[in-house]
Amino acid sequence: IEAVGADGDELEHDIARLKLLPGGGQRVAVTGKAQEDGYACGLETWVRNDPSAAWQPETCIFIEKPAWIAEELPDNGGAFWAPDLLDAETMVYSVSAEFEAPGSCVGLARLKDEVWRDAGAPLTCLPPDFHFDTEISAIDPSVFRDDNGRVYLVTGGGLIHATELDPDTLTPLSGDWFTPDHPGWCTLARGPTTDGDDHEWVEAAMLHRHADAYYLFVNWGGCCAGVASTYSVHVGRSDSPLGPFLDKSGRDLLAGGGTRLLDSDAAQIGPGHAAIWTDTSGKDWLSVHYYDARRDGLPWIGEHAIGWYNGWPKVME
Repeated sequence: IEAVGADGDELEHDIARLKLLPGGGQRVAVTGKAQEDGYACGLETWVRNDPSAAWQPETCIFIEKPAWIAEELPDNGGAFWAPDLLDAETMVYSVSAEFEAPGSCVGLARLKDEVWRDAGAPLTCLPPDFHFDTEISAIDPSVFRDDNGRVYLVTGGGLIHATELDPDTLTPLSGDWFTPDHPGWCTLARGPTTDGDDHEWVEAAMLHRHADAYYLFVNWGGCCAGVASTYSVHVGRSDSPLGPFLDKSGRDLLAGGGTRLLDSDAAQIGPGHAAIWTDTSGKDWLSVHYYDARRDGLPWIGEHAIGWYNGWPKVME
């Protein structure tokens, strides 16, 4: 289904996990609009009174850039990306150097006294001088709190990586940023393989628990090109929040595995940034952004009922 509210040039991109508000409403965080056109907000939050109501813009975040960004990413042009909500008042987000330039970080902000305030330092960065055997970045972060209270950060483009966070400060328990083979970090997924050993791009990872299993949702393909976007949602399953994650065929997501869950359908092109929320009746819903072919490819929220069959999620018709 379509979330209510898409009208004219309204848009929402890089949809965070939907969070409940007191009284039954919901909040979502999204990437801000293109700043080269003079738009000042780095990120936005939107709210709705209940799941059947229209989404309404709520808050503009980061009109002024946090000071640490100039130190870690001096080439940043103001671009903030793909926030996620741990709860209705706690947000992680990514910030990067100029598009296709190296360097990216994950930031943290909390809502206090009706104002979103940055934590003053990044949770992790892949600085411009970081080198690896393939292109990776610290973008599209998501945060997950397990039933036992432990909290995890999942991030990455090109290589999905994760770590456990201190549940109070939300900083990595290891105290370190990601580096390959660091004992405090795990690598979880890469993109599908092409001819030879090369992997295509993967990003927008989201961790979810259902029953006694953990599910990692990722995006293959390309976003941000309107109706030419090729995003599709894939999933793997594990007994641990830090993997390994295998698809239905038993292939590790680190080896390019991933069971396809959602692809373009009719006017909803390039679904991405998957997350699951549960309504008051206990029914699970998959939220994504998509590019609306009826509105010249502007992004908006789609929501799909999810069923669980033999331990795997399925989008209901």
